[in-house]
Amino acid sequence: MDLPPPPPRAEDTPVSPPVAPERESPSMLSFGGPGWIADVFDVKVDFDNDVLVRDKGQKFTVPFTSCREAIPMYRPGDVISGLITVKSPPGFEVTANMITVRAEEYVCLLDPYVTNDMKRVQQIVVDAPVLIGGEQTFRFELDLSCSVVVDPEGVPPTMPVDFCSPAEDYIGTQFAIKHALVVEIQRPWWTFDVNFHEPFAVYDNTNPAPVKSLGRKQLSENELEQLIQSEIQASYLVGDDETDEDAIRETCTRLYEEGLEVESHVLLIPDFPAETCTFDYGCDSVNTDEGITGTLTIRNSKVDVNHLELSFYKNESIDGAIWETVLKVIQIGKDGPLGEGEKCETPFTPAFEGTHIRIGFKEFKTQTSKLANELDLENEGKFISPTLSKRSSGTGRNLYKHTMSVEYFVRLSTITAGDECNYWDTNEIYLFRQRMPEGAAKKGKNTEAGGSGV
Repeated sequence: MDLPPPPPRAEDTPVSPPVAPERESPSMLSFGGPGWIADVFDVKVDFDNDVLVRDKGQKFTVPFTSCREAIPMYRPGDVISGLITVKSPPGFEVTANMITVRAEEYVCLLDPYVTNDMKRVQQIVVDAPVLIGGEQTFRFELDLSCSVVVDPEGVPPTMPVDFCSPAEDYIGTQFAIKHALVVEIQRPWWTFDVNFHEPFAVYDNTNPAPVKSLGRKQLSENELEQLIQSEIQASYLVGDDETDEDAIRETCTRLYEEGLEVESHVLLIPDFPAETCTFDYGCDSVNTDEGITGTLTIRNSKVDVNHLELSFYKNESIDGAIWETVLKVIQIGKDGPLGEGEKCETPFTPAFEGTHIRIGFKEFKTQTSKLANELDLENEGKFISPTLSKRSSGTGRNLYKHTMSVEYFVRLSTITAGDECNYWDTNEIYLFRQRMPEGAAKKGKNTEAGGSGV
């Protein structure tokens, strides 16, 4: 009887040699393949941070495809850390010559082609060529307090410290200040580098308003001359054939010098025909979750008025162009502030002695999302953000000449009866943030998160 053959022994079983993953060459993954049509690497960034804000500034995010619904939030002096995961196509090892991660601050205008890299801090996580097969992770750590200003060529010039400190995120009507973590993977000469953008936000709630006023800004001779020339040009533009340049110069200089003698938290209309016409709001520095409260005093007015107006508005300025957004106008009648829809029917002689008027900031607050750890930031220009002092916009080679700012002003106007002549005075008011709005942080993560405005 024929017996079946014995089972093969393990040492007799032929073993196929392992198949090594294909390595990249100029003929693969380069000419017309991944790396040309699409990025050869998939990149993912995981931040060591679970404090999130909701970002609605897609029109200002570069590239717009990198816009996320919720992005991590940091303060200007924080350290950003996390993991970068780089994944190659299945079955291939792909060359990366160098991997750099950097935190960038940039200004973006409504024109998507106008974007300016202003500040950066970077770290090289891979400094020699490496083959990446499958997934590899790399840890990064960036200190935002070490940010430096860069000029259009990317070279850090010698700049004052206040120009170098990170600015807060700002989403306005005409421009925005944004931040992004950029992962750059340098590739061989025959293909293209890989750049990956992951947005993050910068906000500061550690800078409350000072108790005392900061005081009025003193103008240099050049700044005063520019002010005078703008008034002269305005006179010609309105068709005044009898423009007296010397009289305008004398009036502007006199009013400026008289204004320096008035407290910076007092609106004084010096040319209104009355013994006094003032609005005193106590301090020129206010927190974003508070408001402006002051007293209106008008004595011995020699003219009647249709009404008075107390206005609060914001100026966005970049490279000399200014956009004004009126945030609130309170009309004042004979008996004080008018309600919604109310009007003064007949002219009256204004007489007020310490009448309290308030502009609250709660009406400008951002909308808190339903999630406990996220915050919606409106991008229609009517939200309250801290004052952005003048700093470089990065839009030109002269970093001192090309600047941007966000400023707030309060104005008292009297509109007289008959000739409709306006008298007014305007003061700058400085806004600070002492706390983030409700919902900015996860419960238990930031016990100081609370408040009502941003």
